[in-house]
Amino acid sequence: MIGKKLRSISTRKKLGLFLICVFLPAFGIVVLSSLEQRSRQIEDEKNNAVLLVQSLAAQQEQVAIATRQMLGALALLPEVRQLDANACNDLFRELQHRYSFYSLIAAATPSGDFVAASRPLNPGINIANQKDIRDANRTLEFSPGEYMLGRVSNSHVISYALPVLDANNSLTAFMTAGFKLDEFSRFIGKVKLPEGFSFTIVDHAGVRLYRTPEHAATPAGEAISEDDLRQMSGNRVEGIVDRAGSDGVHRIYAFKQLRMRDDTAPYMYMLVGIPKDQIIQKANFKMLMNLSLLGIATVISFLLVGILGYLSFVKPIARLTSAVQRLGGGDLTTRTSLPHTPDDLGQLAKSFDDMASLLEKRSSEQIMAEQELLEAYDGLEVRIAERTAELAATNEYLENIFESSPDVIAIVDEHGRFIKWNTVAAELLGYSFEEMRGKSAFELYPDKNRLDEMLTDLRRDGSVKNYVIDMAKKHGGVATFEISTSLLKDSAGNGIGSVSVARDLSAVKKANEELQKEVELRRSMEASLWESEAASHANEEKYRNLYQEFQALLDAIPDILVLLSPDLKAVWANRAYAARAGKENEPSSLVGHLCYKELHGREEPCEGCPAPDAFNSGEPGTAVISTAEGEIMEVRSVPIKDGNGTVTRLINLARNITKTRKAEEQLQCANSEMAQVFASIPSFLIGLTAEGKIMRWNNTAEKTFAIGNNSAMGKTLHQCGIQWDWERISETISICGTGAKPAKLHNCRFLRNDGKEGFLEITFSPLNGAVNNPPGILLLGSDVTERRILEGQLVQAQKLESIGQLAAGIAHEINTPAQYVGDNARFLHEACIGLERIHDLQDRLLDRLRSENLAQDLVQEIEEVSAEIDFEYLREEAPKAVLQSIDGIERISRIVRAMKEFSHPGTDSKINIDLNKAIENTITVAKNEWKYVAEMVTDFDPNLPPVPCLPAEINQVILNMIINASHAIDDVVKKNGSEQKGTITITTRTRDNIAEIGIGDTGTGIPENIRLRIFDPFFTTKEVGKGTGQGLAISHSVVVDKHGGTITFDSEAGKGTVFFVRLPLDCDGEGSGAETVGRN
Repeated sequence: MIGKKLRSISTRKKLGLFLICVFLPAFGIVVLSSLEQRSRQIEDEKNNAVLLVQSLAAQQEQVAIATRQMLGALALLPEVRQLDANACNDLFRELQHRYSFYSLIAAATPSGDFVAASRPLNPGINIANQKDIRDANRTLEFSPGEYMLGRVSNSHVISYALPVLDANNSLTAFMTAGFKLDEFSRFIGKVKLPEGFSFTIVDHAGVRLYRTPEHAATPAGEAISEDDLRQMSGNRVEGIVDRAGSDGVHRIYAFKQLRMRDDTAPYMYMLVGIPKDQIIQKANFKMLMNLSLLGIATVISFLLVGILGYLSFVKPIARLTSAVQRLGGGDLTTRTSLPHTPDDLGQLAKSFDDMASLLEKRSSEQIMAEQELLEAYDGLEVRIAERTAELAATNEYLENIFESSPDVIAIVDEHGRFIKWNTVAAELLGYSFEEMRGKSAFELYPDKNRLDEMLTDLRRDGSVKNYVIDMAKKHGGVATFEISTSLLKDSAGNGIGSVSVARDLSAVKKANEELQKEVELRRSMEASLWESEAASHANEEKYRNLYQEFQALLDAIPDILVLLSPDLKAVWANRAYAARAGKENEPSSLVGHLCYKELHGREEPCEGCPAPDAFNSGEPGTAVISTAEGEIMEVRSVPIKDGNGTVTRLINLARNITKTRKAEEQLQCANSEMAQVFASIPSFLIGLTAEGKIMRWNNTAEKTFAIGNNSAMGKTLHQCGIQWDWERISETISICGTGAKPAKLHNCRFLRNDGKEGFLEITFSPLNGAVNNPPGILLLGSDVTERRILEGQLVQAQKLESIGQLAAGIAHEINTPAQYVGDNARFLHEACIGLERIHDLQDRLLDRLRSENLAQDLVQEIEEVSAEIDFEYLREEAPKAVLQSIDGIERISRIVRAMKEFSHPGTDSKINIDLNKAIENTITVAKNEWKYVAEMVTDFDPNLPPVPCLPAEINQVILNMIINASHAIDDVVKKNGSEQKGTITITTRTRDNIAEIGIGDTGTGIPENIRLRIFDPFFTTKEVGKGTGQGLAISHSVVVDKHGGTITFDSEAGKGTVFFVRLPLDCDGEGSGAETVGRN
């Protein structure tokens, strides 16, 4: 049943059903992939929120660390230990003036009464019940508080407390500081959260400390819901919560707990919220775009299948059916006009044409036998005169046809050399006929592959219709033509050349000139006909071939061509005219009939037709008219006058320009859509010609550089006045233009609209030249200023984290030598008192010796005092004490100096540094990290030359490597339960203009399954709170991206790892994009 229905429907519908079956699975795949993409989009946004809350939490942790260090330093001062109120007041006021983000810095007794403060105190204030005081009193450690309204500062604060202990570890006082919660507004203002994001800080009890953006439903000082607090509490240090906020907006929240230690409860929570609708809208928009593109592709495919199906199946079958009907009606001259291709239709058409040719040949042989007897008696002179008159008339209107044709017409011989070339061709292509005569037509076609395709089709089918190809102009450039070409054959069927008509050209005057020469040839042939009757038969055959040649020429013109009488009746018509009238193989039957009636079925001339006006005025006319069938025709009428100037005939040339008009409309629509696409691109897009002039400038470019489209188009970048790094821009444009390869420019400085300096990331892509796409360069870029600021903040947070970890160790290293320096100083003070007593007695002895000459009692007293103070011991130990003091001071100076050089601010450009000294300073700074678990072994190249680099960032790389090595060794020590230390070995070498740093450890080694990921941002195998996963990622970026070096490693599980940092000794390596390599 289904088979019968399928056989009953048309071929076009079958093709449509086939396309539907093909596109339905594609539609399903697009929908499923879009849903999957939306899920990935949500997961990516969750990860971004976690990264952002981690960065913000790192900043808060630095506040707590800095507060602990400040209070710890104050707790060591004698003024604080002795509770000197006046000295403490002055000190605390100076500190608060310097660090205005603290609301109060104070010292209190163990009972909670204030002793000194940075602000005037109200009497009777006691802080013993504050959470931070209670916790500090209980744990004898630094403790955070909770949200409160400061009783002294009257500000919204969170307080911190540190116990002050004496030598017996007994509590003597409390140091406390209140941090202003308003400072978060200043910090968040620098971070610039994305639109729609929210940021909230909650204390341990669930009281909202801070929230941005502000909202009436989420004020500071109020508690969040118990359910929200319960979801953030527990063992999870960080996580994701999907819920509606108090402001009614549904968000995906990323939270992070802040703890003083891993074994304590959180004292603060931080949350970053992303609107869920915003994420889903982005994903839905992408899915809609994919479905729209699929729909457009489906429509185009249906149209292409319809057109190709019509041309490949429907139209050939219709021609074959029509030919069978005409042959059955007795027309033996009928042919299918189909190419004899190897497929079924081509072979069927060939069989039919062979059969029709055989029948026609047999009929013609019989007719010719009868006519030969009659022709022997006909008057040769009469026939020649008639033929000559016919040829003269034919030549007359053919010449007018060539003059009125807007197309290029050319004839070549069997070798492809030009023998005819009309005036329109010369005007459009710039070559005169004299230049082209005898030259190969193949030289005009720059696209040889396209030419080969056309010639293949021509040899196979005998003709080519509407073939689009480019032809070169004399003075440069190319022009696109639609060419129809037919092979010319003699009576024996041998090819003698071809005739071509190229559409969209203006006239065929040059062909008429050639036709005139052919007429003269005919006249010379006519003279020879009079010489003998035998010669006349030969000349007659030539005239027949010549007539067939011009008939084929006119029939090859795809436009409608007709010769009209003054009453608009057809005198002669080409095959296109006959096909339009439905009589393609019977053009002679249209002679004497009204053109508008045969073509359009009208009873009166077509409205707007230029033919009547051309007859009346005697001047050519052109008009564009619309037919009842919805087609658009371009009609040109050219009058033919006799010797008296009277119009006797009219050549009418009509061309169907419906497709051209639709193509123009589609092109305009496509240009409009393309303009919208360019306008919606979030990155700025600038197109430059080969001469450097701007040919494209989108909306983002207008916003980025504050230069309008009209002001920029046609100018060079220099003329636009863009203030950016011209040296790097010009160099990159030169590299892209000469190398014809894309180039990328990172961190290009430019002046933003607000007058501040910004950074751009630009991709330069070469444009390959084509007919409608001239060569040039495309600049696609974006303003990455905010991203670089955020990256800098993240790097600074990571660096501050590292410094914070080292701060306690550095304090310990400084405290030990400072202690015995103080002890020795007190010893020297006491010794000096004793020496002063001896000095006084010596003065008295001298006075008495001078006055009374008595010395025995004084000598005895001096001896007693000397014995009392152990003068000999003083003489022996005092120098040692001084030397120890000097040594301690030198150690303090060395540590402080190393820390100062390590933390020196970075520079924007590379400078030559002593790499060995920089590594020594970093080893000293990091000593507290490695000295308890490892021995440090160094092997520096004494001949290592100065290395060009960014000192602060290379110091950070070495520090990261040392800390990682100490952590790896610590894992081994803990695992084995051994007190034996590991070894960290650092070497420097010079190899082939490269400075190589080797940092090895005897730790656990890097597992095989993670070696390809160790340089990924935020990837870490350390426990929570011990690492952020940024150390190796930042090190890789610094070494590879900023110094053009490499960072590689050798690792063996269970034995250790050696990292190799290689830096070029010249400055040409920046941005070389060297690869990171891990070897087993």
